[in-house]
Amino acid sequence: MNSGLTKLAVETVTAPQSVIDWLQSLQLSREVLWHAMGLIITLNALLFGLTNILAPPVQSLPAIFTSPLLFATLTGTGFVLTVYAVFFIGRGFGGGGSFETVLACLVWLQGLRLLVQVGLSVLMLISPTFSALLAFAASLVGCWILVNFINIFHGFNSIFTALIVMVVVGLAVVLGLVGLLSAMGPDILGLSSYV
Repeated sequence: MNSGLTKLAVETVTAPQSVIDWLQSLQLSREVLWHAMGLIITLNALLFGLTNILAPPVQSLPAIFTSPLLFATLTGTGFVLTVYAVFFIGRGFGGGGSFETVLACLVWLQGLRLLVQVGLSVLMLISPTFSALLAFAASLVGCWILVNFINIFHGFNSIFTALIVMVVVGLAVVLGLVGLLSAMGPDILGLSSYV
């Protein structure tokens, strides 16, 4: 079982088409996929809270950087925005990926990201600098995987088009999260409400 998951994790980078084919063969419903995402977000928030306990920040930070609940809210909102943005913006560029395939692929990527976060959190207790470097490298690899996934499941046959879609998706998600943070108020960010 573990060797199978490890093989799939490696193939996510080296042979993304085979992973997408595998995800599609599972024929998971939207309900199951959304529940899986909810579980991943919850586990991610718990990991975030545990990391703050084991390695507390050296200075007082705004609530957004210390509250697992706020972290879960932001990551959950960001994920939902990403799913719909990848689907609709990809379609706007002529892509043909189904919503279920987009959702399944992004859930898979978030699951892998959670596993990476667990490893980085343990490493951070030993070497924060090395952990930060690996986190940066993992982010770059994650972007490369996402571009390849977008290219494959939307059928672009063009990494450049997929890259443009990812950039537009990124901008849309950032704007959405900024709107959410604005609605929550300046105290969340540790900003004064007075100008």
